[in-house]
Amino acid sequence: MNNVPNETPNKLKLKKAHVPIKTCLKIAFKNIWKKKFRFLVIILITSISLAFLSFSIELNGEKLRQNVYTMIENGYRYTTIEELSPLDEETDFYSQFNSIPLSDNSYNTLKSELPQLTLHKYEPINFNYVGKNIENANFFYTGTLNNVIMFDPSNDYTLLVGRLPEPGTKEILVTDYLIASFNYFNLYPNCSTYYDYLNEYIDLGKYNDYKIVGIIDTPYERWSKFMKETEINENNKGNYSFINDFEIMSSIVLNEYYFNLEKTNVSSILKFNTNGSHGYKWSLGTQENKIELTQINTTIDNLELYSNKYEGNFGRYPKAENEIVVPRSWVEEIYDVDLGSDRRWAYYTFMYDVYEQPITLSIASKDGSKTYNKTFKIVGVTTNTLSVQMYAPDYMNLFETFKVVTEHILMELPNSAPLAYNYFNQALEQGYVINVWKYRNDIDSYTVDPFVDILSKAGLFVFVVFTMGIMWTIMTIEIVDSKKEIGILRSIGLSGSKVSLIFIIQTLFVNLCAYILGVFIASKIIPIYNGTIHDELNIITLYMYSITYRTPLYLFIFVIIMSLLTTLVPLYKITSQKIIDVINERE
Repeated sequence: MNNVPNETPNKLKLKKAHVPIKTCLKIAFKNIWKKKFRFLVIILITSISLAFLSFSIELNGEKLRQNVYTMIENGYRYTTIEELSPLDEETDFYSQFNSIPLSDNSYNTLKSELPQLTLHKYEPINFNYVGKNIENANFFYTGTLNNVIMFDPSNDYTLLVGRLPEPGTKEILVTDYLIASFNYFNLYPNCSTYYDYLNEYIDLGKYNDYKIVGIIDTPYERWSKFMKETEINENNKGNYSFINDFEIMSSIVLNEYYFNLEKTNVSSILKFNTNGSHGYKWSLGTQENKIELTQINTTIDNLELYSNKYEGNFGRYPKAENEIVVPRSWVEEIYDVDLGSDRRWAYYTFMYDVYEQPITLSIASKDGSKTYNKTFKIVGVTTNTLSVQMYAPDYMNLFETFKVVTEHILMELPNSAPLAYNYFNQALEQGYVINVWKYRNDIDSYTVDPFVDILSKAGLFVFVVFTMGIMWTIMTIEIVDSKKEIGILRSIGLSGSKVSLIFIIQTLFVNLCAYILGVFIASKIIPIYNGTIHDELNIITLYMYSITYRTPLYLFIFVIIMSLLTTLVPLYKITSQKIIDVINERE
């Protein structure tokens, strides 16, 4: 028998199979479809957990967003826009948004830089258009025209009837509110419908015979409840937006040429305030004595002052240059006199010690660019502690010295709060501030209920742990349940990384579905909770919380991290075992 030498058998070597990504995707989605009901339960439970987690995230809102949302959701449709002028010393959050009146030609600049905004350039005129019928006026139907608005062909005007004005003509647009006012005062007896008013004429302050060619839709119907009121409470927060709405309602739209002719160029009052970097330094007094206060209003006022008619007021109004009426309290301090409570004694004291005495008014802007210094003769005193009155030429001289050419612009706010928030930031980038601070005090004074605050902070931790636990448990069960399948995949040559990729794809898909559903649920839950928050008087809703970029961003990061952890950790334990043990399900 021939001896056959012992031969060592060759070891079986398994080569890794080349499996493309497409195959991994196919296997993953096939497994999802096979266990679709289980994964639907996973998606539902995980999405609810993510929704509660997002609620905890959004319980810390942004103050700017809170102001914008509260304005829009409480019915504001118009507001002003001004130039950004941040305070040098930031005393609070709002210092960075401090603003000053717009300079000349700002309208054209704004229209160029922010064409998406709907803007209206206006000027106050306070024109009485009802004549002697003004005695029938009430709070709502005032009988005066508040503003003229410059017609801009690039704007969209919502016309009820008629057409837009032809350029350069005396054609005008009026509002539905003005039509109702014309009816109230019976100014056009033959007109009853909107169409009847087309081609009718109206006179303004400077020029006559403006032709009505169109009627604009305004928020008039919203405030028609006030039509029988002699006055309303403007401090009622529910009426805040009425003031701005009324600026539009009580306006006439003119072509630019006539707008510039009709607008008021001279204010009847100048205010000098010492506060802020744009304030003034001023004093009023004699060579021996002077008085310095924080504020002064200088007016041109044709009010006669009679001792027997107005208690505490003596003398007369200025009838010539260099004559002035000053507050009684200032006269007593500067001239060391006591006008007392007896009017007859006070009158004789004034006439003997004060009447036609010289007094010097000195005003200078804080930057030193404008100064005014003039000596007057006192011809009257008034109990108004902040006001001095001058003769017209003197007032015009003062006005020309300190006048600042500014533009008044109203902006139409969108109905969408997120869009309004976006507009605010776009305007801020260009150096402008949209006034969204009407409910600032209510927002600043709001405090989260301590119980809700504790729940939110504790809930953030609890829901993170809860969501992690749910995802970890469910995915671990799923992977362990697929243990035999993992062994078979490895036995045919799939590497551990390829097997892990299949389950990562599977987990990511399921959790991303839960993520989308969770964000949707959060977008419904947060506004519902938000709608329960009101100011102290329970008049307006404070929109303290809203879905922001944080919600989807934080949840997406959380989902990615949890998907990888809940998949890779159990897989590592399985793929580190021998293939035969995994197939036979032996530990």
